[in-house]
Amino acid sequence: MEDVEEQKVELTQEEIKRCVEQGDVKIFVDSAVKGLSNFYQEVITLKFLKELTNKEIAEILGKSETAIRQAQCRALKKLRERFKGFKDI
Repeated sequence: MEDVEEQKVELTQEEIKRCVEQGDVKIFVDSAVKGLSNFYQEVITLKFLKELTNKEIAEILGKSETAIRQAQCRALKKLRERFKGFKDI
């Protein structure tokens, strides 16, 4: 079953602004990803950092490809919400 509990790991607006100004967007992105549920973190990490296909991710996590696609869409939606207002990133 999907881990639906999300951690609250958030940067303040001032911290985000400082990260962006210093060109350290990685801290901002890492913070946003860590705020996702463990399942969503795994899906995002395997898809975008390990560059695996949805089929490979499904096999690793023991889920269907459909479940992986849905999780990916939901995780990206949550990340977009966190990035709202930071269109320059």
